[in-house]
Amino acid sequence: MQSKFLISLAVAVFVSTLVFAFGAGAQETGDDPLVFAEGEKSDQAQVNAQQPGPLSGTRVETLSTDSDLEVEIITIPRTNCTFEEGASFILEDEDGTQADFIDDVNVQISEVDGMLEVVSSDTTQDANIVPLNERGGDDILDTGGLVIVTSTDIECEASTPPPNSPPPSSASPTPEPQDKDKGPLAGGTAIGKDVLVPGDIIDILPDGTRVVGIDQIVIQTKDCELTAKGDDLTITMSDRGVPFRVRDGDNVDITLQADGTLVSNGRRTLGDSFPGTKDNPDRLIIPIPVDPENDQFAEGPNNTFPIISSTGVGGDGCRVVDNATDANNANDNGSIDSGNNANPEDDVIDDTIVDEPLPDTGGAPLLVIAAWALFLGGGGFLFVRSMTRRNR
Repeated sequence: MQSKFLISLAVAVFVSTLVFAFGAGAQETGDDPLVFAEGEKSDQAQVNAQQPGPLSGTRVETLSTDSDLEVEIITIPRTNCTFEEGASFILEDEDGTQADFIDDVNVQISEVDGMLEVVSSDTTQDANIVPLNERGGDDILDTGGLVIVTSTDIECEASTPPPNSPPPSSASPTPEPQDKDKGPLAGGTAIGKDVLVPGDIIDILPDGTRVVGIDQIVIQTKDCELTAKGDDLTITMSDRGVPFRVRDGDNVDITLQADGTLVSNGRRTLGDSFPGTKDNPDRLIIPIPVDPENDQFAEGPNNTFPIISSTGVGGDGCRVVDNATDANNANDNGSIDSGNNANPEDDVIDDTIVDEPLPDTGGAPLLVIAAWALFLGGGGFLFVRSMTRRNR
């Protein structure tokens, strides 16, 4: 009687384990990313990539309209654009893989709600988009961080906002006057980095150079203290001769570390100097222009910024530490075509790393797994023991 009970218990445990494993596996695969339909390598003509076209540098959005997680719609968020039959564009993902999308070949381009919408050329409902001529990178076009490298037979009016830039009302606050008192930091050098949200491509130049944004500026100081915060805490710098300003609680959050490092981190929400859209999810540092006669910035941010003036920073002997701008700092900052640090978290100033516990991302708690292991081990031991007695 006891043997039958133990055998039944073992079977029940085995079935329960299968159910538990299936449930855990389903949970792990529940958030699969979008993918493009797998296409065959073809000899079809590639897009003519000699001219970048007006869509160059535009980040696109992908959408799946059914349950297979493959892309059915690509949205190009540019307005006031027209296209000819046979228009085309090249997409590039974050690892450098490129693929062609040609109207009436593998996709159909149309205008929807003022923007360009791209669907499969297959007339079947909810047909998956199949990239052409995948090449470079890992030869598989991903759906994350997709940017248009070049386009043909597509025209956009000059009034269309530049790709990957905040709306004009956010990107161009009213130029401000220079500071009369230059402050103790004047003459020093600040270092720009791309570490908070790495790899924010804000433009792709005609020669293919990637322009990556800056989300953190650091200054090595000594004997300094913050004497103000908010509007009265500012640093004015120069980007290749063009002055710009960062302000605490406006386009950056400024903190002073115990070792004297003055850190300006880009904000997710812009302040009052930006009257339009304030959302800034990539935490890019949007400069506040200084001097109305000289407020035209270069194509992309530099990696070093001479300091012109500051307010709200003081202290006896306060100054910028000499020779603080070494080559390693300059190389890991995410400036034009500098690439991204293999481990960008190493470059994040200490207090910019979240201190709170990481959120629960799913899976069984360790206590539950331990209890199951103990239960299975005990059941197996009793089963073997009963079979041994029976054989005697």
